[in-house]
Amino acid sequence: MEGAGGAPLMNDYKLEFFNKRWPQTLLGGLKPRLGYDAPVYVYLNQLLLFLFPFILGGIFTILSEFAILDSLACCYVYGSLVTILVLSLHASSWFMKRKYSSVTRVIDNHLAQDDEIDFVSCCGTETLEFLFPPKRLVFNIVIHGLLSGPICALLFLYLLPANLMRLFASEGATAVLYIFGWITVCVGQYSLSSSPPPEPAVFHALDSAEIKPLMRPFYVLCDRILIMGIISSQFIPRIWPEFLAVDIALHIVFPFLLLLWLFGILPPLDALLSWLAEQFLVGMLGGSPMASDMRLFVMLLISSVGLILAVFVPSHIAVIAISSFFGYALSTDFLNLCYSVWKKLRQSPLFDPSTDDIINRNQWHAKEFIDHAVMLTLGVVTPTITYHFSTEAASQSLADSLGYVLIAVLVVVKILGDVQGVYLLGGLLRNPLFPKSLHSEGSFIQRKKKMYYVALSRHVILAYVSPLLMLAYLGLFLAPHSVLLPSAIVAFGTVRSIRQVWQHTSHSLLELCVACVINMQAPTALPSWWSSAGLGLQLMLIGACRDRVTQSFNKLLFLVTLAVTSYSLPKQRHKATVPLLIINIIFLPVLLGIVGAGVFLSAPLLPLFCMPLFIIGFPRPRRSWPCTGTTQTFTCMDASYYRQLAPEIIKAFSTTLASGAAGSPSAGDHFLARYQDRLVWVHVLECGRRYCSVVIKGLEMQETSCHTVEAARVDEVLDAAFIHEEKGASIYCNPYPLNVLRPCDAVCLDTYSDARNVLTGIIDQPDNLRKVSENFVKTTLWVLVNHCLSQSTQDSVSVHETRPSSTTRLLTPSTIVTNTNTRDTHTDELEMTRVSPVPSKNMAEDIAVENPSSKPLRSNSLPSLSGSVWSQESLDMSLFQAKPEKLNDVILCHDDDPFDLGGFPAVDIGKPREKDDAFALPNRVHHTHANNNQRSTTGKPVSAEFKSKHAYKLDLPSKWKADLPDMAATMRSTAVKFPTEWYKHVVNSLDLDVDAETRSDIALDPTLQQFYERLVLTCYAIVEVLGYPGSSAHLAGPSHVFKVFHEHIPWSMQLEWLAKNDVTLYILVLKAYRYAFKLTYDEAVIGDISDHEELSDYLREYDSDWFMGSDESVEWQRAVLSDRPNLFSIGKDKEKGTYTSRVLSKNRLLAPMGRLNPEAVRGQWAALALELLYLTNDDEERYSIQAHPTLLRNLTIQAADPPLGYPVYSS
Repeated sequence: MEGAGGAPLMNDYKLEFFNKRWPQTLLGGLKPRLGYDAPVYVYLNQLLLFLFPFILGGIFTILSEFAILDSLACCYVYGSLVTILVLSLHASSWFMKRKYSSVTRVIDNHLAQDDEIDFVSCCGTETLEFLFPPKRLVFNIVIHGLLSGPICALLFLYLLPANLMRLFASEGATAVLYIFGWITVCVGQYSLSSSPPPEPAVFHALDSAEIKPLMRPFYVLCDRILIMGIISSQFIPRIWPEFLAVDIALHIVFPFLLLLWLFGILPPLDALLSWLAEQFLVGMLGGSPMASDMRLFVMLLISSVGLILAVFVPSHIAVIAISSFFGYALSTDFLNLCYSVWKKLRQSPLFDPSTDDIINRNQWHAKEFIDHAVMLTLGVVTPTITYHFSTEAASQSLADSLGYVLIAVLVVVKILGDVQGVYLLGGLLRNPLFPKSLHSEGSFIQRKKKMYYVALSRHVILAYVSPLLMLAYLGLFLAPHSVLLPSAIVAFGTVRSIRQVWQHTSHSLLELCVACVINMQAPTALPSWWSSAGLGLQLMLIGACRDRVTQSFNKLLFLVTLAVTSYSLPKQRHKATVPLLIINIIFLPVLLGIVGAGVFLSAPLLPLFCMPLFIIGFPRPRRSWPCTGTTQTFTCMDASYYRQLAPEIIKAFSTTLASGAAGSPSAGDHFLARYQDRLVWVHVLECGRRYCSVVIKGLEMQETSCHTVEAARVDEVLDAAFIHEEKGASIYCNPYPLNVLRPCDAVCLDTYSDARNVLTGIIDQPDNLRKVSENFVKTTLWVLVNHCLSQSTQDSVSVHETRPSSTTRLLTPSTIVTNTNTRDTHTDELEMTRVSPVPSKNMAEDIAVENPSSKPLRSNSLPSLSGSVWSQESLDMSLFQAKPEKLNDVILCHDDDPFDLGGFPAVDIGKPREKDDAFALPNRVHHTHANNNQRSTTGKPVSAEFKSKHAYKLDLPSKWKADLPDMAATMRSTAVKFPTEWYKHVVNSLDLDVDAETRSDIALDPTLQQFYERLVLTCYAIVEVLGYPGSSAHLAGPSHVFKVFHEHIPWSMQLEWLAKNDVTLYILVLKAYRYAFKLTYDEAVIGDISDHEELSDYLREYDSDWFMGSDESVEWQRAVLSDRPNLFSIGKDKEKGTYTSRVLSKNRLLAPMGRLNPEAVRGQWAALALELLYLTNDDEERYSIQAHPTLLRNLTIQAADPPLGYPVYSS
């Protein structure tokens, strides 16, 4: 079974599986083909269990026909026997399973397949478990047994030959119906007696409630037996003879239930319940399909309250008032308002705060409350007043006038809406008023701004003027002056027509205009039932016709498109295509009947294997899936782009809908937005007054997907509509009229543009590599100084916050001298009250982003920042106590030596100082602000002598000074690389809350400069020198830049110190290196940097507006979600051996949007569910998943709800 290009319809092993499965579906669960050798008694037991209703029923049929027993007595006895038998068999299987569940079998067939069973005996445990699979719920054993008896008893009466002869008066017809009727009974009963069959009609993939066995008995009982089989044949025909024909038709259709089950036309019970509730809510109550089952049933319950009040209230003016109140209130996003109030209550002190991550929850604001309150008042008052002053004569005199006004409003709304879109006449002609091309973005936006007032006028007329006009008309003509129907039926029409005004204003306006035209143009030619029905029921009928006509058009368009393209596109041709097309032409009436049945049931038109072979899919809710709108999906890193884009899509989509460019949206509509390499699928779930619930799905990126063919066709369709030469024709036909995508508008999105460039000529140039090394020293110095300033400011804020606390212990000089552990409990308290850094907007944020504490680390990753300690003990002591005039010389000894003398005088005072190298620091502290010093790892005390009393603001943490690795030779060789002038410029440019002279003193402080010089050169040596003994980093080529950018620093012994001892420093070094490369890249592209001030401007911009890192990291994803203006990364093309840069820039982009044929989407989704859930045809190369540029089959399948679809993001 192969299609064009060798794509199979179904693989051989799947075909073998299907050949085993469909007999089970046909016979109700009986397994005539097991796929392995089994004893004969297994098949005989199945056959006996399958036929036992017919055997017992045949015996009692003989007793009844020969008048041995009364038919009702036979019915009761037969039903009782079936109940006892089914309960006994299931109870025996359950008890036996419990008895032997803990016993291990001695012999196992390890060579058997997974589903193969080794049968031991005719009545063994395996045989009973095979015939009567255990129920998950013991309750179901009782329910299934109790249902079996009444069903079989009623079927017994239904198929009695005497009753059949009375209906058909033909022995042949009686014999045929009797035989096939009892086969249907056996098939329906087998799911209760044994196990349910695999059904082609699947809505919920998992049957956790075990309602699947009830499906076939339900249809047998309710559709064919209940009332019609018993009562109608005896009592009802005497009163209404028409019911006799209905009973005959039901008897004829009854045996065809087997085919309806086999082809999956009858819905499962879960889908049936949701579908019936939706049809009643939409068709009878004027509501909208809902986004989930929970919302559907809650809305149905509340709407029923209004209907019940309208039925039982005797005054018709009160009925109109009640209908107006409920109609407006329920047409708004009422359920979301209730949710918002409930959420606010949970966040109050009376409730525990919720930690649930609810995304994109719209909340009502004061402006919306006022608008709803005013319109609700007008909506109740307007029809009530017009009804109060209406009379039959006055109503007739105003009918024509108001009718013409409504027709004029409809025409104006239609014109104002169509001129906003890119196409006219249903997508056939290009709109000459629409901007010609998206390439000239400025002129496009200017043209759209000019059309804003047109869109505003349409919105005001449609949202405020036309509803009040329609309510006034309804108030006049809903009065039951000539209606002879019962008040309950009249209430249905009243409730539905008034609510429809607010729920679907454009649809209600069209329906009301059609009713006006019918009543004005041909009042005498109308049948009597039309006039006596009243306006409410007339609008209900017109609304049902409008909905079904729309579905008919979309279904026929889908059918024609699939039939034509299956032959016209060479890659879609199959060897069965031509025969199927010929069959469709020959049996065209049958095909149209299938379409008509699908339209009547509001069921999808299902193409088997996406070929021109159509059947009716089972009726299901308009949303197509059971859980749409209740789950979120984030399947890969690309999901972050769509998640960031979702609010922008919602805002742009709202504007498009309000303008009318996308037409009148309804639940079940689908839209597709395209920009750059991304595709956004918008599925409308429910609509109402001033709200529209949608689910946004991000499809797989084009550069990593196999959907290039369809994505290219989407571009062609949209370019043909939105990109046109300025001097070209203003009006032209749509070149793709059969495509399921119909362009409608272009929306402006504030999102990321993705630019990729090859770095050849930049990253591989030796001069640029040396420049990276030089810039690395400067950027490291910049990053460290700003980080220390931010931490100093942060700790100062923390000190001020904790000062009033009575439990905070003040630091004294004696405490500092005598305490051998500088970081004490007080420091812990300060750290717990820390706030975000202030000076640098993104410094601390970058650290937090690059080290999420919840992320499991790779072998080369860093530990969490939350585990690191910022030891900033050099705080201004004046914050804690009055500053003493003079302090003695102090040496801070932080040694773990057990013979440390603690607070005693230092024993090495007065000893001659050993000769240190140029980078050794003084051993004395002569200033109270220079107490951030401790003994180094070599046992040498490190202390400082700050000449500036404000130098502590930029002091380094103690471990960054004391724990540096010993590499004096390397430090001497790299000492010339430290940029002293750049260091002074950085310090002088900081915001230290001091005057310029004080900043200059800090910059000239030799001790502080020596601290930074030693740390910066140590980091430089670890990254650029030590990993390449006998060489240097720039000689290693661009691979070194790429590796360090992606956190792979060349290994050396000193790297362990950097990576493990202090995570914060490691992060800052990586950040500085990324800055260095970006700086070199900008210099190569833009030009050299002229002075230190320009360099500072570059680095400030990097701090505030840029994120740099791997585009495959979680940090990159978080930067996207935090709306960082720019992101930069470098990558490598392994195939070409080239290095690339990637820049994401936040700006406004024009994204074309189109509307999809909803019936084409529903049909393909129904075919997908049938293939994957019943046929299990999941081959990635199958015919039904091949790219189809007209139907966009791949994109449609991808946009299905998981697990059948695979969108990378779903809101």
